[in-house]
Amino acid sequence: MKKLTKASLSELAKSKEIISFREQKSYVGGGTGEAGDPYTQEEFEDIVNTGNWTGGWVLGLEEKYGELSYTGGTGITSGYIGSYNGKTQVPEIQGCGNLNHPYTEKQFNRMYESGTWNGGFVEGVGYVMDDCTSYSYNPNTLRLTGVEQWDFMYKVGFEKGFKAGITETNVDDTEIILQSVLSSTCAGDSRSQAEYEYTMIHLSRGLREGLLRGREAIGKGFFD
Repeated sequence: MKKLTKASLSELAKSKEIISFREQKSYVGGGTGEAGDPYTQEEFEDIVNTGNWTGGWVLGLEEKYGELSYTGGTGITSGYIGSYNGKTQVPEIQGCGNLNHPYTEKQFNRMYESGTWNGGFVEGVGYVMDDCTSYSYNPNTLRLTGVEQWDFMYKVGFEKGFKAGITETNVDDTEIILQSVLSSTCAGDSRSQAEYEYTMIHLSRGLREGLLRGREAIGKGFFD
């Protein structure tokens, strides 16, 4: 395994974005609903629940064929939501296949039958590879804190680590270890440095624990 140095961490910091600006924005809120300043999902739900939704851009959601779905990933994107004007109940939101928002069994079956399944997390199953090989874990054993933004980032890290761990080679594993180290040493949001540091700590923890759980799922020892 490559030995880490201050130089290698510096190089990785320049080439790897650990947490995007949009993801940090999703914790702050205060959007206007414009394309460049979208609402958070919580703001969208609050406005719909009061019957005052008139359309706007929402971070992490998109609307297709009249259905809402999560966009997923750490590079969160936003989509324009034009429906639900005057309604007071948020509709069911389709999963996007990540750990925070897994696909439903119905979604999986639909994609599998149409030949469009490319892998992802499925409710009650675990991670299902593109060849439909399933690797499971008990979501109730995840070490969550109860703090929404910390647990969200822990799950983002766990997902990335788990997916790397269930691959046969160690290339992805090494990158996850580097990202974990870098995440735990990062600091820098001048608006709320302490909160940012805690967020990165939980991301780092998720990366490590997901990697170990993934390697265990395929019977691969830590130093294999």
